[in-house]
Order: sequence, then structure tokens, then C-alpha cells
Amino acid sequence: MQEYALGMAGIMSSVHMMRIMVNRGLVSPNEVETFYAAIIDTLAEEPELQAITTARLDAPIAEIREWAERLWIGKGQTNPS
Repeated sequence: MQEYALGMAGIMSSVHMMRIMVNRGLVSPNEVETFYAAIIDTLAEEPELQAITTARLDAPIAEIREWAERLWIGKGQTNPS
């Protein structure tokens, strides 16, 4: 479980950095989706850990995605993702 805790620390710091970039308008909603899918796909071979991680991240990622929709400076342009 210590390895999981260390992994979650890394994931949560990445989520925090994504939030900072979204708050600055630098990330599109599709990029948030791609970011989250990469995290979940990485855990595909560990269904129990994937379920725990999904449960912890669904709400924060939904909030980040919502803010990306509001703040993305490229709104109205072709989405880069």
C-alpha cells in the first residue's frame, strides 16, 4: 500500500498542476479528458486500484473540466486535442 500512496501523491500533484494551468486558461476541456484517461488507462491492469483512483478523482476532474470550459483562452478555436 505504500507504493500506492506514493503513486497517489504523484497523481495528486499532477492534478494540482492541471488545475493551475486550467485556472490560467491554458488547457482545453479535451486536454483535461486526455489527461484523466491517461491516468486511468495506466491502472487498467490493476482494476481494484483503478476503481479506488477513479473514486478519488472523478469529482476533482469534473470540476477542473468545468473550469476548463469556462476559462480556456482558445475557446472558439479548433480544440488542439
